[in-house]
Formats: sequence, structure tokens, C-alpha cells
Amino acid sequence: MGYPDIGESIRTNGDLRSFFESILLDRKTLEREYFNSEFISQVVKDHMSGKKDYATLLCALLTFELWHRLFID
Repeated sequence: MGYPDIGESIRTNGDLRSFFESILLDRKTLEREYFNSEFISQVVKDHMSGKKDYATLLCALLTFELWHRLFID
């Protein structure tokens, strides 16, 4: 038995997809000056449409944002 395809799960699992989108596309996240907000929005869009698999990047961005909210904000 292999590992589940996290990229596919982010795309197709409604709750997981909503969680990623609600954090990564949140105004608070996009207004931070760490990353280019247009790039983040495009990465989310491309991943969710199946155009590209950005699962690793999305997980890293999500982890960073949650860490920031917990320890910095």
C-alpha cells in the first residue's frame, strides 16, 4: 500500500480543499509581505484546476501561515 496522493486529496476532498483555500486565499495571508500574493493565488488556482501539482508548495505555504498566526500574530 502506497501513500495517498495528497495533491489529489487537496483538489477533490471538499473539506481539505476549503481549508487550504480559506487560509491561503485569506486577506490576512495575501496582505503579508513575505510572498507575492498574485503568485500564491495563481498557484492555488493552477493546483485546484489540475493544471499543475503544487501540493508540496501549498503544504509549505499553509504550514508557514499557520505557524505565523500561532506564534507571531
